[in-house]
Amino acid sequence: MNSVICTSNFKPFALILSLHTHFKTCIEHIHEFFTHQRSTIQKIETLNKRILAIDAQLHSTATFTAALFELKDILIQEAHLHNHHFFNQKIRKAYERFCNNLNRAHEYALSHCIEPWLNRDHNRQDKEKLVIARWLQASPAQRHFAAHYHIPEVPLKFSEIPAGSVLITYPFAFIRHMQLEKKISIFQTIYLLIKALYARICTGKQFTHVSLSMGHGTIFDLDKGRGQIKNLGDKVFYGIVLAPNKQKMLIAYHRCFPHTERIGFTELTAKINAEITKATEQKKLRHDIISIIQTSIREKRPRDYRCTEAWKSGACHFSCSATTSALFSFFGIDIGKQFNKIDKNIIE
Repeated sequence: MNSVICTSNFKPFALILSLHTHFKTCIEHIHEFFTHQRSTIQKIETLNKRILAIDAQLHSTATFTAALFELKDILIQEAHLHNHHFFNQKIRKAYERFCNNLNRAHEYALSHCIEPWLNRDHNRQDKEKLVIARWLQASPAQRHFAAHYHIPEVPLKFSEIPAGSVLITYPFAFIRHMQLEKKISIFQTIYLLIKALYARICTGKQFTHVSLSMGHGTIFDLDKGRGQIKNLGDKVFYGIVLAPNKQKMLIAYHRCFPHTERIGFTELTAKINAEITKATEQKKLRHDIISIIQTSIREKRPRDYRCTEAWKSGACHFSCSATTSALFSFFGIDIGKQFNKIDKNIIE
């Protein structure tokens, strides 16, 4: 008869490790339940499947357009996911895998020339196709900003802003952009908030600065106490862009100068840009604390006010908005009329 001897192989460390693993898994499941992280992972996996389906569609001419529209929608969803800044490791790993697949499809779409696609496919409205193209060609920071504010188009680069546009600096939008990209410092935030508070007290609005687009990425700006021309190129403007009303500006110009030759908007902006260049070269434009304080003095226009004389050949000591207004007034485009203010007191 054979005998079998049973020995106990008890390992306390392995038991503790097993209990720790089960306890950690249980905690993660509870945390995922209350923070809806499981649904987030499922959403990422669904987006991943959509990306894999797009890969095949991008290689076919018949489905290329539909794939680009689908890709734009996925880019928006990715921007929303990025703005959540997940800390859970499972979600971050799933998100990274999704981003790798998305970047591969995105790069393939960009390499197949968006411009020929815009001119070739007439099944969609031109404006809609332009929006798709801008989303595909935008930087991640532009997409994150647009997704956060739920705006249909990504913010403009300075090179995309048309000449004659007024650029209004909104500090809270810039702060939000920097927070989304994890670039802002506490000192920069405090500085911008103080500027916004000061502008609110002096002008009743939270806008801290105004500049003017000269076209092709160049702006006219009052910075460091004097007028400057800056070439900002493809940098992105995170603020408010007031596009020019070309028709009204031309009507105002020809009404004020009826004996001059009829010109188009391109010629008008060329004249405005030439005047800016002349004034900045002469270094007559000044911007100081006194000009900023003047914006809080509600001085109404006299009846005999002549707006065209506010520019004074560029020798202005006005605030940034009043300087821009005076420049337009020199060409008969009276922005300050709607505020009933003289140009040195135009509020931002």
